[in-house]
Amino acid sequence: MRSGGGPGGRAGGGPAGTGPGGSGPVAAGAGRRRWSRAVAGGALGLSLAVALPGTATAEGSGEGSGERRPRSTAPVGLWSGTITFAGTQVAATMSFLADGTMCASQPPGPSGGADGSGRWWRTGPSAFAFQGVERFFDGSGTTTGFLSFSHAAVLPNASEFTSTGEGTYYDADGVELGTTPATSHLTKVSAQPQPC
Repeated sequence: MRSGGGPGGRAGGGPAGTGPGGSGPVAAGAGRRRWSRAVAGGALGLSLAVALPGTATAEGSGEGSGERRPRSTAPVGLWSGTITFAGTQVAATMSFLADGTMCASQPPGPSGGADGSGRWWRTGPSAFAFQGVERFFDGSGTTTGFLSFSHAAVLPNASEFTSTGEGTYYDADGVELGTTPATSHLTKVSAQPQPC
């Protein structure tokens, strides 16, 4: 998911008080605290295990009946659209797999890019949630920061979804820079997700 970016939607390191690309302010007065060692270490390798609610799964359940429902084809697939935060709109591409994993990526360009991964789970017949971590990097591939994100999404139909949530920005050393609300609107590009 893309909740930060510089020129042309590219993500990169920004000064304190802005998103990773320096393109938008983050919440004023945000604490400057360190990530736990487990989060910082995991985020560097993007092997972070994202904690999820214990009862939610990609499959879902028969709400109180103990029965399991078949997996839904939505949101499974490849999606493209926009993320809006702090008055800025950036392009986003996300892939949701049937096993509950999700990933987001931005092809690297001269000024850098971003890649991320996380988990998704059903929250209702036409709703789901997702969370994860993105790594921002410059044109040489050097990590410039991270974004931890969490969103609740609604599928009005099988070909689009909207979400609301927030993202917390960290610099390359894991120092928290601030949190900002975000919304998204994505359209299904393919029923076949890209591998994460």
